[in-house]
Amino acid sequence: MFKSKLHDFLSRYFSIIVVVTSMTIAIFISISVGFKAALIVVLAMSGMLVLKHIICITIELKMERKHKNTCKTISNITDPNERLTALERYIEKTIGTDQTNNFLLHDVAPVDKSLMQLKAALIFCLVNTCIEKEDYDTAIHFCEEVLRMYQICDDVYSDEEITYKDQCLLLISSCMMYRREYAKANAMLKFLKNKGFRTAAAKYRIDTHLMALAINTGNAQEARRLLALVTPEAVRADKLSPEYGILYELKLNEAMIDMLENRHEDAKEKLDDIIKNCISCSVRNRAQQLWDEKFLKVEP
Repeated sequence: MFKSKLHDFLSRYFSIIVVVTSMTIAIFISISVGFKAALIVVLAMSGMLVLKHIICITIELKMERKHKNTCKTISNITDPNERLTALERYIEKTIGTDQTNNFLLHDVAPVDKSLMQLKAALIFCLVNTCIEKEDYDTAIHFCEEVLRMYQICDDVYSDEEITYKDQCLLLISSCMMYRREYAKANAMLKFLKNKGFRTAAAKYRIDTHLMALAINTGNAQEARRLLALVTPEAVRADKLSPEYGILYELKLNEAMIDMLENRHEDAKEKLDDIIKNCISCSVRNRAQQLWDEKFLKVEP
């Protein structure tokens, strides 16, 4: 405990410690040796401070790049069971299995808080995989684990406004929809809608879930209205992250709306395009599942 607190103190106040130490040494040297020697010491200490920050930034960037590449590799695993196992191993290797309890029992230093945010982001990947496996109870359990990290619940997760708590509610609402608990899903989404998000990206997240709710409850007119509302932001988001198949996921929703409107040939065309061309395995698998459920049995 003492070593941990000492490390946190030094990490937080390293710059102040270096400045105070260098000024003290400089004053002492200027008195006993001369101004030039003191200036050299100050420049050397300043150089050390700048070098320290450069090294820290470089390490952080490398770690972030490595993390993104690892998550991308794991997300490309086709089998959801293998993906789930890989994610759990990566979380244990990166953060450890008992870190959440430690965070809840002790004061949180900045470095620990960043680890909590990393773990939460990885847990969200677990949740999406559990939803894909139709294991909704486990998915909700993982969301509740993030909600227990009260130190980061109100921190921004994405889109400048969506917090970790908001993301948990969005994911839980998806589970409620799949379990046909539409009233509970609607209550969560209304709560988020009433928060009055300002950014287009945050509004897009809420409206896409409301569109999914409309589709699941058979409200084709409302679903079609929300589809038109979210399309511009989906186009922008797809340009930034084409690997997630955002536009293909939107097309999947449109195909479901087509089926609600009895436009089955239009739905077939869209699903066929997704299955053949979408690079996101999760979106492609959902399209294939929908095709098998709706069209495979009626084809000769």
